[in-house]
Amino acid sequence: MPAPPTAGPARPGAPADLLQAELDKAESVKAGGMALLLGLAILPILLFVLASGGAVDRAALRPGVVAAVLGLALALLGVELAAFLISRREVRAGRRLSRWPGYVLVGVEAASPTLALGLIGAFFPSANALTAPQLLLYAVFIIPSAVRLNPRLSLMAGAISAASYLGLAVALVAGGGVDHPLEREPATHFMRVVYLLLTGAAAAFVAAQLRRRFTAALEAGLERARVVDIFGRYLHDDVVDRLLHAPDGLRLGGQRRELTVMMTDLRGFSAISEALPPERVVAMLNHFLGEVVPVVMAHGGTIDEIIGDALLVLWNAPSDQPDHARRALRCAVDLQRRMDAVRAWGLAQGLPPLEMGIGLHTGDAVVGNIGADRRQKYGVVGTTVNLAARVESITVGGQILATEATVARAGAGLRLGERRAFRPKGSEVELGVVEVLGVDGRLLDGADDALSPTAPLALTLRAVRGKTVDPTPLAATLRASSGRRLRATLDAGPGALDGVEDVSVELGGATAFARAQVEADGGLLLRLTSAAGAAALAAAGLPASPGSGPGAEAPGRGPAGG
Repeated sequence: MPAPPTAGPARPGAPADLLQAELDKAESVKAGGMALLLGLAILPILLFVLASGGAVDRAALRPGVVAAVLGLALALLGVELAAFLISRREVRAGRRLSRWPGYVLVGVEAASPTLALGLIGAFFPSANALTAPQLLLYAVFIIPSAVRLNPRLSLMAGAISAASYLGLAVALVAGGGVDHPLEREPATHFMRVVYLLLTGAAAAFVAAQLRRRFTAALEAGLERARVVDIFGRYLHDDVVDRLLHAPDGLRLGGQRRELTVMMTDLRGFSAISEALPPERVVAMLNHFLGEVVPVVMAHGGTIDEIIGDALLVLWNAPSDQPDHARRALRCAVDLQRRMDAVRAWGLAQGLPPLEMGIGLHTGDAVVGNIGADRRQKYGVVGTTVNLAARVESITVGGQILATEATVARAGAGLRLGERRAFRPKGSEVELGVVEVLGVDGRLLDGADDALSPTAPLALTLRAVRGKTVDPTPLAATLRASSGRRLRATLDAGPGALDGVEDVSVELGGATAFARAQVEADGGLLLRLTSAAGAAALAAAGLPASPGSGPGAEAPGRGPAGG
């Protein structure tokens, strides 16, 4: 019977380990099945005892045959029940079954029919033992030995059955109690012994073949799981499933469908990567991706591309997601909230903390397999992707901008900030975008900040074109501030910044970069691109405002943006 192993819990990983774990479960099931069969066999014996047990004893040479057979059956039932309970306990605990108890159990089972025949021969004439129906029990106990898929066990069961039967037959014939001519012939018993050995060999052959096939199947399953896991690191699980199972999974082409596309980008990453050794850059990038990728996956996003420090994420492809716009906005908010953990880790590692800008757009695009017959990718093409990238390009660190189309598709329950319109590069039509501050109660830090009037304060602005700061200073006066937003007026009038989106803001020797937007009343709204820039201006004398504490963060996009 199985016994507790000497080792700790098994950790299957290789095909042999997985197969052994399943065989241990099969051993438990087999012991339980044998116990059930014995219980069913004992029941008619009990009924027979109640009905005519006395008649059997009177017909026997001496009384007690029914009690003896019943005792043998009960003893074997106890052994099988003990094996079942112990093996089930060990399997549930995740421990391996020891081998030697299994061999002992098979030996007991294989010898049981001989013991039953011996009892019959002891209580009845010897010839009855060699012709009793109990001869068929040998197969009943030899065949289940193949459940362990161990050919040695099956061969051992056949050998023990044959040897025990041969010993019983020799003893009974030599004792002179066998008078039937056929039963006195050695050839009769030789044939029976051969049949028992052949039964054990057949069970061993079946066990060996099944073990080989099951091992091959497990190896194929593990290899498939490994391939799926590798693919899953590059593709969304739904994409992997489609490629592996859909009949046209690898067919080139795509389908047109409405998508919500999100683009993210780390602000100032290019400047940071130039200032750090490559190993630290990779460590920082890997940690960032390790934090944000699970957030995307949790919201059902399909990561189409990881482009350095940027992500391109889709919703509503390849699986249908009727609420794709809302999922995307919830994901964007959670991503910005997750950046707190990214920055905390960076500070602990002595690395510059990071800020991220996120842009979203909803519209039609073509999504599917793109490429050539020998090299393909699951991707998306269309204006929707380009517009999402354009929206992301005008964000500042910590900001989420979504187009009016995404906001309208997402429905109610959004906390929205400023609305603005801009003309994407290459487009003749302005696109309306909205700052997203929260979704379904999830709010960004500073979502409740409002511009507060301040005493007039002189600022110096310089236009930023590309990555070059114009040396020409522009005088401006601060009128209000809030966190990372400033409202100012240009002494030369708003027309001095026509066509300029980025500016540098100088105060008392400190410099920060900001996005500039001319308002309807001619005022200038400046959004600082990083908390570090806000902190630097605050230290130089900018009036304190919510969210502009001294916590240093990564430099903003500015002329060295990522």
